[in-house]
Order: sequence, then C-alpha cells, then structure tokens
Amino acid sequence: MFWAWCSVLIRSGLILVAAEVLRRCLRRSSARDRHRIVLAAFALLLAWPLLSAFVPAIPISLPMNGAASGTVTIQQRIASLESDLPQGFAMDWPLAVWLLGIVLALIPVAVGYLNVRRVVRRATRLHDERWEDSLAEECSRLQLQRRPALLICSDTVVPFTFGLRHPCILLPADCLHWKPVRRRAVLLHELAHIKRRDLVWQLFANVAAALWWFQPLCWSSRWSLRRESEQACDALVLKSGILPSDYARELLEIAQAFPKGQRWSFGAIAMARRGELEGRLYAILGPPPTGIRRLPLAAMAALTVLTLAASAVTIFPEQSSLPGGNNMKKTLMSGLLISAGLSAATVGGSISDPTAAAVPHTMGQETAVKDTRAAETQPSNEKIIRVHSDVAEANLVKKVQPIYPASAKSAGIQGAVKLDVTISKEGVPEDLRVVSSPSDDLSQSALDGVRQWRYRPTLLNGQPVAIITEVTVNYTLSK
Repeated sequence: MFWAWCSVLIRSGLILVAAEVLRRCLRRSSARDRHRIVLAAFALLLAWPLLSAFVPAIPISLPMNGAASGTVTIQQRIASLESDLPQGFAMDWPLAVWLLGIVLALIPVAVGYLNVRRVVRRATRLHDERWEDSLAEECSRLQLQRRPALLICSDTVVPFTFGLRHPCILLPADCLHWKPVRRRAVLLHELAHIKRRDLVWQLFANVAAALWWFQPLCWSSRWSLRRESEQACDALVLKSGILPSDYARELLEIAQAFPKGQRWSFGAIAMARRGELEGRLYAILGPPPTGIRRLPLAAMAALTVLTLAASAVTIFPEQSSLPGGNNMKKTLMSGLLISAGLSAATVGGSISDPTAAAVPHTMGQETAVKDTRAAETQPSNEKIIRVHSDVAEANLVKKVQPIYPASAKSAGIQGAVKLDVTISKEGVPEDLRVVSSPSDDLSQSALDGVRQWRYRPTLLNGQPVAIITEVTVNYTLSK
C-alpha cells in the first residue's frame, strides 16, 4: 500500500511540477496564458485517474539486481457466523482517511464562504449616480451583458467580488469620496474577475486541492492560479488606458487600508492582498509581455502528453512480464464492477458433500444459516450461504498457485491478501472481493490465481448451492 501511494504522489507531482515549470518559462507571456496553464494542470489532475483506467499500459523494464525470492502460501476457511455483520463491512482505512482529509480541506472553504455571506448580508445597495454611470460605462467596455450589483458596507473592507450565479461587488463605506481614477480602477479590476469567471475557477481549484489534499504541490499550484488571475485582471485594467503608475499607487493605498485579520481568499476575490502585492506591482510597472503567441498552446499540449504518459507508463523489473497490467486501471475497474449490495435471508436444511455425507460443524441440521449476499446474476430462489466448516477446501479439485509479482519482490512488499470468494453451485469462483491487501500487485496476483480454481459442488438437502469462503494468500520474501 505504501508503494502504491508513493506511485500516486510521484505521478501526480510530475503533472504539477511540469505545469509550474511551464508557467515560469512563460513569464514573458501574458498572465492569462499562465493562468490557463495552471488551470489545465488541475483539470488534467482530476482526469488522470480515469485516464489511468482506460489508457493502454506502456511497459518499461528496469534492470533488477539481487531481487529477493518469495513464497506464496494459501489458507482457506469458510467464513464464520460469529458476528451478525457481514465480514465485507471491514473498515477501508485508506478510503476513510482520504474522505476525512477532503472534509478537513473543505472546512476553510466553507468558513470563508460563510464569513463573506455574513458581511454581504450587512451591506446595502449603493445608489450613487457617479458609480452607476461608471459601472454602465465599464460593463459596456468589457462587453458584460449583466451588470453586477454594487453593495456598500459599513465595515472597513477591501473591495471584493462575490457570487457565482449573481455576482456582486462589495465596496467600503468611504468609496463615496474616492477620486475618479480609483473608482474606475476598482470597477475595472472587479469586472475583469467577473468577465474571466475567476470565482468559478477559484472554486474549481479549491475542490481539486481538497480531493488531492495529500499532494502538497496542489496547494502551491492553487496559489499560483490565484496570483495569475490577479495579474491577468491587472493587465485588463492597464489596457483600458489607466497609467501603470496611477494604478500601482491606488492598489498600494487600498492594500495599506486592508485589515490584516480579514481573509476572503476562500469565499471571494479581494482586490489587494499584501502578501501577493509585490509581484503584482513589478508586473504592473514592468515592460508589457512579449511572448510568442502560440507558445502557451504548445505548452498545454506538452502538459497533456505528459499526463497521458504518466497514466500509461508502467515500470517493472527486468526478467518479468508486466505485473498485472496497469494497477490503477484494475483497481478502478474492479471498484466499478464489484457489487456491495447485501441482503438478509435464511435457509434451512443440512449441508452435505457430493457423496451425500453430512458435513460436520455446519451450525447443526435444520438450522437457519445467514444469507449474506444475493448476487444480481443469481435467480431469486438461489441462496448463497456461509458455514463454519472446511467445506470449500475439502471440495477443491483444481488449485492454481498464485505467482509472486516481480514488481512486489523488487519493492520488498510482502503480506497477506484476504479474499471473499463466492463459489457458484457449479463450483466456479464467480465473485471475488479483496478484503485487505498490502498492495495492488499482490491483490491482482491472488485474484488471477483463485479465479482459476474449481470445486466440487456443495449440497444443501441434496441440491447444489452457492457458498462464500474466505481465502488468504500469504506472500513471504526470503533472502
């Protein structure tokens, strides 16, 4: 499991590192292009698991020196009925930790949103002819069909934009005394955010970072996206004819009046934040971008190719075949195909082997036995039962030994793979589910081996029935 997480971190990290490298290489291009690069990285990061599931694997062999030898042993027993809960309800700790991390990562987003809502509720509609005329003029300049609402707040707040469906611009109380140049600069900057849909992209980046909370580079990429969006809006303000020196002065004065305790980064887009102001002032007062026009498009194409490569390439040791194909593909497809539906029913009777001899230790004759799974593919009158005895092991007629994956050997991975196996009334393993496993490689090896096993049918009152058994495959390394 540790090596599987390392693989996920390394491959996802390659996508984010490549995006950051491309962003820095395009420093002479426009901030809009750099923003698109980072945004594309988030989109590709979210699409990467699906790509890994469907893109054909590309094997690459590496030299393997001094690999440890390994042994595979098998333990099989019929699952007991000591608990009323099915054993399939065992806690999936990696999934639980991931979901907990998502919740914790989304808490600041929710708190920021609620804080902004609280401030907006206290605000009132701004009715001022100068502001309304300026708003109409700048909306026409930026070709915005719907004008946002202008709100004024009695608190000392930095101007910010809020709202996905119905955006509004919140202004401090002293905005009625602003000079025309500041009024125009603030309106243009906030309207640029609305035109670019930066609130939507910010929420998208926050959700992506929450889903990938265990990837540290996700958080730094999110701030890169924020910085580039601010600089892109600054560029739109400068294109309207405001002098860079005037705009830089107004931006600096607004930031100085901004209370340090306020944080709108998760719920809204504030116009000026002190921590990111230095880079913006350099961009405002520096020379305009002169990058190659088609270079950003080529950069995004390169990023897409890298993501596909990270999804397809599978590295495995020399002198071995590809260990089960693409592990992420098999894990995802198995998760989509496995049914977790459970039902409760009872059947009565006695269990016997094909010779009609009663099987001992089966909860007694004429005793109700729990039916813990009813597969959708089974007819409604067929029952799948669990019993105490070693029925399945005694009826095993064909046993294929699982192969220790070379990739797991080279990585030093060992441990036990526990499977819940449903054996049909014909003696064929039909539904195999991994209960616990140290790695995807070992899981796939155990599944591939046990699928080929064959059993004599188990009889209930003389009729063959399907049963559930637990199989444990132990993988042990020896030097």
